[in-house]
Parts: sequence; C-alpha cells; structure tokens
Amino acid sequence: MKIISIGCNCDVGFFIKRICNKEYYPFDWIWSNIDFVINTFEKDHFEFTECEKLNFNCDTKSKHTYISNDIDEKMSSALSVHYADSQTKNEYLKNIPMINNKYKRRFKRLYDLLNSNEEIILIRKVLDKKQNAIEKNYDSNEKLNYLSELLSKKFKANIKICVIDNENFIQKDSLKENIKLFCSFNELYFYLNNLYFKNIQSTTNYQLIKINFTFFKPVIMAIQQNNFVNK
Repeated sequence: MKIISIGCNCDVGFFIKRICNKEYYPFDWIWSNIDFVINTFEKDHFEFTECEKLNFNCDTKSKHTYISNDIDEKMSSALSVHYADSQTKNEYLKNIPMINNKYKRRFKRLYDLLNSNEEIILIRKVLDKKQNAIEKNYDSNEKLNYLSELLSKKFKANIKICVIDNENFIQKDSLKENIKLFCSFNELYFYLNNLYFKNIQSTTNYQLIKINFTFFKPVIMAIQQNNFVNK
C-alpha cells in the first residue's frame, strides 16, 4: 500500500512523510487547486516538468520567490515556492534542468504506481478559503467524483481517495464509494491506523502529527537546500 498526496499544499506532504512514505511525488510540495490536479491526470502531464514554460515571480512584501503556471500570478492553478525561494532569476534559470528532472522522476514514480496492482490511498486537503496563493477554484463533490471516475478508467491500481475538508465544502452522502471524508489530519490518521497499520503499536497522537512550522522547519530547509534532489 502507498499513501500519496494530491494537494492542496505541503500540509499533506508533511503528514504523509511523518507517518509512512519516504518516496516523493509531484504534488507533495506545491500549492494546487483541484482543477490543476484533474488537468494533470487528463493530460498525463505535470507542468512543473517544464519550468522553462512557467513563470518566475517575486513577492515584494514577503520577499519570497516562486514558480507559477500562469502569466497572471493571481490566476495560477499551481505554485511552487520551495525550489525557487530566495533565488535570483539567474540562479533559478540555471537550476531549471535540475527542477525539471526532479519532477519528471516524481511524476513517473506516481504513474508507475497507478499503473500497477498496488493499493493506493490518495490524500487531498481541500483548498483553504483564506489562501491567496492560487486561483480559488474550490473542491466540490462534482469535481472529486469526476476525479475518482477519471482515475479508475485510466489506471489499474486499487485507488481510494481520502479528503480532509475543514471548510465544509463537501457533502459526504453524495461522494463515490471510494472517497472517504475527514474533518482533520488527526481523524484521518486514526482511520489509517485502524484500517492499515494494526500491526504497529500506536504511539502517535495529535501532538505528534499536528501540522506546524516548528516541527517541519528542518524539512522545509532541506527542500530549499535541494537535499531531496535524488528523490
């Protein structure tokens, strides 16, 4: 069994790395709305494998630099901070081949798994109402059900989608059978633990799996220093 992030942000990647997978996948460290996820699987193409076609932007207020997939940064459906942050444009341009190759490896790893007989859990956190990083195309029952149907038609793997909805966007009763709804990471953790990790003594509680910057600061620093380049 593999547990893999499909957005909407780094919180999901942090959660998964804390409890299980050591592998890295394309959606782990980016902001992505649900339309970007669907578009990726429809086209079998991950836009960040061709960063030369994307946009390098600088936020003058926060002084962060990032990569976005639209000319107008307010209309981006996906955005990556970690692999461009604190870089000049010239530094970023030199790093594009490395970034592209990194995302190519992760995208291939994802597709290889989806085309296998593996049992896969895809975790998505719905897009936050308060975020201003990307276009506010919010998760909905219709879009999640469409994504489920799309994946089941394209791939061999036994796929379950777990959705964390702390915004009350989703109605549980009208979801596909393979989509499970949760209100928090903590609730999802105990579901996974009871269902799949029964042979492991549970010592993790909310304090251990809570998503917070202090706990994950070393992870963020490692990402920014490209320590995950071979993953």
